[in-house]
Order: sequence, then C-alpha cells, then structure tokens
Amino acid sequence: MKRRLLPLAAAVVAVALSLSGCGANQGGDSVTKSGWDVNEQPRDKVQDGGTFHGAFGSEIKTWNLSTAVGNDYEMRLMQSALFENWIFEDGVGNHTNNPNYISELKEEVKDGKLVLTMSINPKAVWNDGAPITVKDWQRTVEVMSGTDDDYSIASSDGWDKIESVEQGKTAQDVVFTFKETFPDWQTLFIGSPLRAESAVDADTFNDGWSTYKKEWYSGPYIVTDFESSSNTVTMERNPNWWGDKGKLDKIIWKYVSTDQWPTAFANGELDYIDIGQDANAYAQVQNTPGAQIRRSSGPNYRHFTVNSKSGVLSDVNIRQAIVMGLDRAAITASDLAGLDVDTNLSQKNSNLYMQDQAGYTDWAEKTGIKFDQAGAKKKLEEAGYTMGSDGYYAKDGQTLTVRFAVLTGVPTSEGEGQLILAQMKEIGVKIELQNLNTATDWPGVLTDHKFDIIGFSWMGTAFPLANINQLFGATSDSNYAQLDTPLVDELTPKIAAEMDPAARQKLAQQVDEALWKNVHTIPLYQRPALAGVKANLANFGSFGLAQTPKTWVNVGYVAE
Repeated sequence: MKRRLLPLAAAVVAVALSLSGCGANQGGDSVTKSGWDVNEQPRDKVQDGGTFHGAFGSEIKTWNLSTAVGNDYEMRLMQSALFENWIFEDGVGNHTNNPNYISELKEEVKDGKLVLTMSINPKAVWNDGAPITVKDWQRTVEVMSGTDDDYSIASSDGWDKIESVEQGKTAQDVVFTFKETFPDWQTLFIGSPLRAESAVDADTFNDGWSTYKKEWYSGPYIVTDFESSSNTVTMERNPNWWGDKGKLDKIIWKYVSTDQWPTAFANGELDYIDIGQDANAYAQVQNTPGAQIRRSSGPNYRHFTVNSKSGVLSDVNIRQAIVMGLDRAAITASDLAGLDVDTNLSQKNSNLYMQDQAGYTDWAEKTGIKFDQAGAKKKLEEAGYTMGSDGYYAKDGQTLTVRFAVLTGVPTSEGEGQLILAQMKEIGVKIELQNLNTATDWPGVLTDHKFDIIGFSWMGTAFPLANINQLFGATSDSNYAQLDTPLVDELTPKIAAEMDPAARQKLAQQVDEALWKNVHTIPLYQRPALAGVKANLANFGSFGLAQTPKTWVNVGYVAE
C-alpha cells in the first residue's frame, strides 16, 4: 500500500502517481449513489462514547497540511477531527456551507470579477477562545498565493486568483475579490484558514508546526496526548467547540507500518484500514469476524499515456486503432484480481470526469472508439498498412511496432505488459516491452518522454474542470502525451471563467470528446476505494471524492 498526497487546493488534478496495485473478481457490489460507503446514520442512532483506533503509515514530520511536506492524505484524514472543512464535501463532490463557520456566503460577479462576501459564525473561535477573523483569512491568502518563495506551500492554485481580502462591517465579515471569475472557488474553503500567528513568517510556517499547537486549530476534537517516541496521537472532545458534541470519547491514531495494517486490524488493534489495492489485505479483512469492507468509486484512475510524438503514434489513426484493439475490461480484471469489484462498473470512458460526477459521458460508446478488433484492423488498413505473413501489419517495409514501458517489480505494470502484448498481436501490432527500473528511471521516463505507451495512475478531484491545461495543455510540462489538442487551449480559458454550470459543462464536453477522439490518453478504470472497518462503525469508511468524513461529530458506533 502506498502513501497518497492530497490536494489542499483541490484544483490540483495531478497530485500523485500511484505505481503499485494488486488487484478482481467480477461481481462485487456496486458503489452507492451518494458516492461513498460510510454506514450513514443520523446522530440519534449513534451511541455516545467509545474509542476509535486508526493508523498512519509514516512518521509525523509536520502538522501543517498547507506545506509541500504536510500535503499528505493520511495526515489530512487524521487531522480532520481537529478542524472541520468550512465547506462540506460529499462522496460525489457536492458542496454545502458548514454553518459552524459560515453564517452566510454571498457570491456575485462585479465588473467581471468574482466577489465573495463571507460572514463568519460569531461563535467560531480558535481553541484558545480567540475569534476567527478577517486577519486569519488575509494572512492565509498572503502566504498561499505563492508570491513569497520562502514559504514552502503545497500549491498556490486558486489562491493566486484572489486580488484582495478586506474586512466588511465587522472583523467576522470577509470580502474576497478575485482577479476574474473563478467557478471553482470552493477549492479554497475545503479545509480551514491558517491562524495568522501560525504563519507570521516563513520560519513559523515551514518549521513551527513540527509539534502540535492546540491554539492553531479549531474543531470538535483536540490532541490531549502525543507520544513522539511511538508516534501515537490521542484526541478527545474540545471543550471550546460550539457545535454538536462529538459522539466518540477518544480518537487514537498510531504509527503502524502499512504492511502491518491488515494484521493489526485482524487482531482488533485498529477499527479502520485503507485496503488500497492490496488483495491480501482484502482477504484478511474479509475473514475478520465483525468486520466489513466498504467501497466507493475512489478518485484514483488508471490509464495509458500515449506519446503522440513517438514514431507511428504521431498518426491519430494508429492511436485510435490501439484503443479499439485493447480489451480494457480484461486489463481491469487482471489489475484488480483478488478484489471483489465489478470491473464493468469500474470502466472509465472520459478523460475529464470521474464516473459519479455530473457531466460524465461514455465517449467510447458515443464515438465508436471502443473495443472492436475488426474496426481496429480497418483503421490500420485505411492508414496504408498491409498484413504480412508474420501476422503483423507493415508499411514501406517497416513492421508496425510500438514500445510499452513496463515498470519492473510492479505487478500491475508487468501484467499490463503481457496483456497488451497479446491483445495487440491479435490486431497485427507488434509490441516491444521496454523494461524500466522504478528506482532509476522513474519519473524521468515521463518528463523526458522516453516511452511510446506507459501505464500509471492519476488522482482526480471533486473539481474535474479545474486546471485542465495542467494535463492536456499544449505547453504544460505534465502533458506527457505531448499532444496538441487545439480545442483544449481554445476552450480551457472559457471553462476556467464560466460561472454558469450548464454552459461550463457544455464547453467541457467538447474538450472531453476531442481528447477521446485524438487519444491523448487511454483511461482504463476508476480504482475502487476499499476500506476495512468494524461493522458497527457509523459515518466512516470509504469516502469517494470527499476522502474524509463530512464531520467527526457524527462518527461513532451503533448497537450491534
């Protein structure tokens, strides 16, 4: 199981490359329509009291989630009990204001600029009782905007679009004026502002969070004990919290090596583990009495990146033929072997959207660029290739040959190499396997474009239309496919500024269709997010696009 980085400004589409994966049996339960599987229960059904035990897999180097080092999924999940998001997020990426912090939030456009007027709940305070004010938001924007390189921030995306932060009628009234319209402004409020004192200078921001400081937080729980030698964190209810009282008496997180998570869970030491794509962990949880596996459509998705400037792949007909020759369902089943998930439901046929998101369109079906071996051969022949006696197509005496990069020692990648070798042979395309050492060749193989086709995983977000240029723009360093899709550069600025959701979606679908037809990348499947939990644990589990509980005050146990 691998650690994951988390986008603090969720507009960062590509946050982590996940190389590992095990992985399915057909026939698992489909995910819920809400996008998450958390045993959702009303507060009055959750018992008062009890202790939750969780684990994290790396030592705590900083408590500051806004830094490049602290921008880590495990730390975010652990700390989500210490603060609440100012804007709640659900499993499919819907957003609602958190009344514990936001009494009112007015959105308007003035002179082509987005203006947000926020009234902070007058009860909202830091843990020492000091009110949360405009000064905290002003300092947060100053630091996170990226104007001072001395601050090691995780990302300036979105923050750099803010022109000014001013006080309204009172210190709890904040007016954010953006440089232009910005439809994904919610990305900035999924989390909490920095307390001004916690970022008073670069040294404090970068290094001052090496230990937990209660007064820099505001949430339903506080840390009451931190054993640095064992990396064990104990949390209890916050006496200064003004919202609903947390159901749990205690929340305990401790450092456990990720390879030991399944055993610790089976032994009753943990109430929750992230199974990831670990088939052995899946089996161990499945065989643990009183345990339950919860699943959702996670934000990770597997794909093949196609280098459009490498040899024969510069011809879009060849790229389309490869898509049509790939049995992506078989690849999905192989990658996820050992996990009880429905591979048909996992299939991803959009470059921009995850399956649960509004706007998702099955472009494979709509364009006809889908698994069709006869159609693939026809495309090759239309491109001037002729089938040879060796079973491979050739043109001008050159056999149609494509390299597939295999990350040695990574079972998913090695399995995909063997499958694509066999599947492409069936349509007359010769595959040469290019073995890469993950220690020495990765990630340079991507940045230097030393591949024809390569498979890896991206992490999506609840904001699919933010920063489209990051992966698909002609001049972006992360456009590893090196494909210039004119419609992307033409429409992305409009998508980034369009405040009407319906109009924005129409623009995005034009881009999505163009990416599919031009074969920038070949999406394979949306990775299932699998969690092992105690069966009576409520409002916690597999969170879909939300990645954390909506609120910890409702997390607890129901009667068995």
